[in-house]
Amino acid sequence: MSVPDQPFEALFRLADQLLAVADLEGRLTRVNPAWEDLLDRPIAQIEGSLLADLVVSHDIARVEDVFAQLERSATPLKLVASFARPDGSRSSAAFKLTTTLAEEWVLVIGSVRSTVSESAPVELPGPLLDALTGDHLDLQFITDANLRLLWSSPSCEQHLGHAVGALRGRSFYALLPVDKRPIFDAIRERGERVPGGSTRSRLPLVGHNGQAFDFETWLTPLSGSGTHEMLLIVARPTMPRADESWLGSCLPLPDQQRATFTLDTAADQLVFSQSWQQIVEERSTALTLKRNEFLQRVHAADRRRVERQLRRVQEGTSDAVVVQFRIGTADKQRWVVIESARRSGSPHIGGALTAAWRNSSDPLTGLPNRVALAHMLAKRLRAEQARQATAPSARFALLLIDIDRFHVLNDSLGQHFGDRLLQHVAERIRNVLGDGDLIFRVGPDEFGVLMVDLRDEAQAERCATQIQRAVRPACVIGDTTVFVTASIGIAVNNRDFQDGGEMLRAASLARNRSKSRGPARTATYQSEMSMQAISLFQLGADLRLAVDQRQFSLHFQPIVSLDDRRLVEVEALIRWNHPARGMVYPGEFIAYAEEHELIQPISWWVLHAACRQLRNWSENHADFRSVGVCVNISRKLLESDELIEHVDRALHDSELDPERLTLEITESAIMENAESAAVVLKQLRDRGVRLAIDDFGTGFSSLSYLFRFPVSTLKIDRSFVRRLHDGESNREIVRTILLLARNMRMQAIVEGVENRSDLDVLRGLDCHLAQGFYFSRPGPPETIHMRYATEPGATS
Repeated sequence: MSVPDQPFEALFRLADQLLAVADLEGRLTRVNPAWEDLLDRPIAQIEGSLLADLVVSHDIARVEDVFAQLERSATPLKLVASFARPDGSRSSAAFKLTTTLAEEWVLVIGSVRSTVSESAPVELPGPLLDALTGDHLDLQFITDANLRLLWSSPSCEQHLGHAVGALRGRSFYALLPVDKRPIFDAIRERGERVPGGSTRSRLPLVGHNGQAFDFETWLTPLSGSGTHEMLLIVARPTMPRADESWLGSCLPLPDQQRATFTLDTAADQLVFSQSWQQIVEERSTALTLKRNEFLQRVHAADRRRVERQLRRVQEGTSDAVVVQFRIGTADKQRWVVIESARRSGSPHIGGALTAAWRNSSDPLTGLPNRVALAHMLAKRLRAEQARQATAPSARFALLLIDIDRFHVLNDSLGQHFGDRLLQHVAERIRNVLGDGDLIFRVGPDEFGVLMVDLRDEAQAERCATQIQRAVRPACVIGDTTVFVTASIGIAVNNRDFQDGGEMLRAASLARNRSKSRGPARTATYQSEMSMQAISLFQLGADLRLAVDQRQFSLHFQPIVSLDDRRLVEVEALIRWNHPARGMVYPGEFIAYAEEHELIQPISWWVLHAACRQLRNWSENHADFRSVGVCVNISRKLLESDELIEHVDRALHDSELDPERLTLEITESAIMENAESAAVVLKQLRDRGVRLAIDDFGTGFSSLSYLFRFPVSTLKIDRSFVRRLHDGESNREIVRTILLLARNMRMQAIVEGVENRSDLDVLRGLDCHLAQGFYFSRPGPPETIHMRYATEPGATS
C-alpha cells in the first residue's frame, strides 16, 4: 500500500486531529504525531499495530465489528473507543472511518474526547460515552462524590470555550458563579432525597473568558457504580425569545445552498436570487422564470404537490407552507425544500429554496440526512418559541422509522441489494406523506419524517399506520423478493421540547419502545420514557460492574419424579446480588444483557458455577450422585464459537459425567438459524450432553425439528398447566405432548405445577416428571441440600 503524496505527508505532520491509514484488517500502517499524545507512546510503537490491540478490552469487539462492516458500508462509520496509556491513565477518542475508492486502505480520522488519570475513581467505558454523547448538543459532566470532574462532553468547548480534557480534575464549583454555589448545593441536596430521579433547575455556568451563560440543568445521581458515587449533570442552553418571523428564522447550514425568491402572482412568475444558478448547477440560467417553467424543473412525481402548496399561499388558505421535492439540475435530480409565505400587505409571495449539499445530504437516496433534520427541528422550535406570545402554537411531529432486521437482509443478500431496498423503501414512504411533510435518511436503516402541519397527535399516528402499510408489500429487486416491516417512534412538539436534540431523543426513545414490543410496531413518546432511559443507563453501568466483580449467585429449582418424589434434576437460575438493591431477578436484567453483549460472560459464569455446585453436592451426599443440572442457553450462546469450548472446560473442571448436564434451549432459538444449530447440537450430544426444549408448545408450530435435532427432553410450558382445569380439550393437549415424548423416547417435564390439584390431574395423564412451586421455590444451594440430602456420602 503506497502512501499518497507530499501534501498528504504535510497534512499528517501538521494536523491537530488524529489521522491514520489502516488496512482492511485494522492494522495502522501510518499515524500522525497526534497519536503520540493520545497513547503517550512513540509512533514507532503504534505503526504496525492492530487498532483492536491498542484499545481497552471492552472495546476490542466494537473495533473489530466496525472494520468488518467497512467493506459493506457506503458511508463513513463512527467509532468511540478508550485506550490504556503506559502510566495507567486512559484516553478516549471518537473516529470516523472510510475506505478509499479502490477499497485498498482505510482512512481513520479522529478527535480526542478525554483523558482520565490513574487516580480517577471510575472507568468510563466506550459504550457509556456513546450513550452520553451520541449526537447531543447538551453539555454533560460526570463528577465524583466531591464534585471533582471526571469527564466532560466535547460540547463544553463549543458553549463555554473550555478545551476538551481541560476541566478534568477540577471542581465543578469552578464553573459556577460564587453567589450561585449555595443554590447548587441546595438543588443537589433536594435531588438526593429523590432516589433514582433527576432534579431540574436553571443555573448560569462560567465560560473560559469569565462570562456566565444561562443553562437549564438536570442533576442525576449515578449510585451503585462501585465504591464511589457519581453525579451526572446535563446542561442545556436556554433559548433566546427573539421576535423572529416564521420564514428565515434560522440560517442554512454551512454546506447548504439557499436561494430566495419572490412569486409575483400578477405576472405569474418567480424571481430568484443569484444562488439559484448554483443550486441547478447552470451558471447562465435565467433568474426569472414563469411559474410553468419552474414547475417543469420539478420531478414529475412531485410536481402536483409543489403546485398545491404554492396555490394554498396564493389563495390565502395558508399563511405559510413547506414542501420537499426533487428538482432537475444540469445532469441529475436534487432534493430541495421550499419555505414560502405571503408578505403582509403585498400581492407577492416570498420564499426560500434550500438544497442539501455534501455533509447534509445522503449520497444513496439523495435525501437530506440527520444533520439537516437536526437543523430543521431547531428552526421549527425556535420559530414556535418566537410566535408563542402572539399566535397559537403550530403543532408538528417527528417520526423515526427503523427498518426491522435490515442488517440481516444486507448481510445475507449483499450491500448492493440493501442499497436498492433502501431506495425502494424511501420512495414508498415519500409517496404516502402529506404535501408539507419532509423525509430524511438519518441512519443506515432509519428514516425520519417531519410532519410540519399537524392537526392533532392522532394524525401522526395515522401517518405511521400508512407508512407501515406502504413498506409491508413484497419488494422485488432483480430476481429476489423480500418483505420488510418498520418500527416507528413518534414525538409531537406539545411536550415543551427546548431544542431539536431533545425532540430527536424523544422520538428515539419511542422508536426503541416500539422495537421492544416486536417488529412492525409504533409508539408515541411519553415523558416517563425519559426516566426509563435513565434507569436503563444506570442498569447498564451497574450490570457491567456486576460482571467484572461477579456479583451473581445461583438458585436452584428441583425437578422431581411424581412416582416417588425423588429429586431427579435441578434447574440453575441466576440471581444478581446488587450492592444497593439487594437480590435482583433475571427478568430485570437478562434482556438488557442480551441486547448489550453481556449475556455471554454472564452465561459462561452460570455454566461453570452450576457444574461446580453439582460436583460439590455429589462429593458430599450420595443422594445427589445421580442428580443432573439444567442450564439455560440463549440464541446468542448457541451461535457463539465458544459454546463447545466452555462446555468441555466446565465438564472437565468439575469431573462431571456429561449425561448429568442438560442445556435448555427455546424452540425459537433453534429455528432462528436451524442449519448451524443442528451442527452445534450434534456436537453437544456426541459429547453426551443432554438437550432440552424449553417452553415447548409455545413457539414454532412445525414438529419436524424434533426429528432433525438430537433432543433429549421436552419441557412443557407452564401456560398449559394453568389451563388444565378449563376443559378436557386442554388436558388432551398435555396428554398428546406426553405421548409424543414417550413415543420418541424423550423425557417430558411439566413446568409450573403450583398446587395439589395440578399434580392429581398430571398423574392421571401419566406424567412422571414435574417442576414448580408446589414442590419447591428456587432456592440457594444450602436450601436444596437441606431438603433433599438424607444420606451423607464419603468425600472422594
